[in-house]
Amino acid sequence: SKISPAPRREIFSKPVKFGVVFAVKKKSARRRKPLMGALCSRPDAEPERPAPAASRTADAPPVTLQKPGSSSSQTVGASSSFSSPSRAPAAPVAPTVWTKAALSTRYTPMEKLGAGAFGVVMRVISKEAGREFADKVMKRAEAEAAGKLDRLLREIEIWQKPTHPNILRLIEVVETADELHLITEICRGGELFDQLDAVDTFSEHECRLVVAQIAGAVAHLHLAHGIAHCDIKPQNILCRSSKVTDAGCIKLSDFGAAQLFAAGAADAFVETCGTLEYYAPELCENLISRQRGGDVSAATPYGPAVDLWALGCVAYELLCGEPPFWSKDDSEQVRLILAHDLAFPDECFAAVSAPAKELIRLLLVAEPARRLAIDGALAHGWLASVDDPQISAAL
Repeated sequence: SKISPAPRREIFSKPVKFGVVFAVKKKSARRRKPLMGALCSRPDAEPERPAPAASRTADAPPVTLQKPGSSSSQTVGASSSFSSPSRAPAAPVAPTVWTKAALSTRYTPMEKLGAGAFGVVMRVISKEAGREFADKVMKRAEAEAAGKLDRLLREIEIWQKPTHPNILRLIEVVETADELHLITEICRGGELFDQLDAVDTFSEHECRLVVAQIAGAVAHLHLAHGIAHCDIKPQNILCRSSKVTDAGCIKLSDFGAAQLFAAGAADAFVETCGTLEYYAPELCENLISRQRGGDVSAATPYGPAVDLWALGCVAYELLCGEPPFWSKDDSEQVRLILAHDLAFPDECFAAVSAPAKELIRLLLVAEPARRLAIDGALAHGWLASVDDPQISAAL
């Protein structure tokens, strides 16, 4: 029988304390998260952003963004240079279109779907194809005033790389004088968080099909593009419809915390970002060291293995109704993660199979070097035995 989990919480940013003050995204009682998500802070010195192909025509010039109130400009949208891990190359697809034009020349705005930190989310209809999309309207001046414009451009640069049925597709960026319109697939089912909230827990069958789709997306990011998402959680997983077990229903979104890595390189991420409930132990160590040292150079590094820990947390939460090391208190949350006392209470897991719990244990190994990597997760019997051929094909 299902149990009623603790009241589910939502995302907001606030200063909390664990020895010292730090900023971290944390859930609170039933508050709605802005659909845009929060943009995580980055170190001042970022790798130089190479110039992109601004549109999908071979002779189109790169897109140059003029920052409000600045004489300098910035070209964005290209692939960064890094050594990508080798699995299978990403299938060639039409890259994200970048258009400098009035939105009304390409899309008809419909109703408002939600609001975010720097704008709104609208439903729009393509004038060319007649299809509906979501339009995340980003106010450039507000993003610039908050010091987030560079981060937004980097997010777009990373987001346009992956092309996978379980990753929210960035279709087009429409640039106007005052706004950036991020045109994406539309997901009528809302967040996976909301789908879980409606039923408290998923069955093991439902959980396996959902986790398989998320794992397929993570494998594509890690192995085809060298991208670590760094903020996997139910709020950043959208659903094309309410039928979450359908192939292609699950869409990993929000690349505001994503980072690039090279195959075989030592862990080198130092920026503290993500959501505390889904922090791996090494991210907690990073958080503590960063604040004790006061700057990036003092931070304990971490790597893409944090995505596997978060995947384990999501699998656990789907079966139990809350993450494995949940606490309302931030300091206690960090302590529980570092103590790593993983339990499978009978109220939630009595009917869950041993292979499912084994996979969760392997994903929630405290030492990142011993934690199951994404290829090992896909090869695990619990995911390898997925009986949906379309989902299996995307793994």
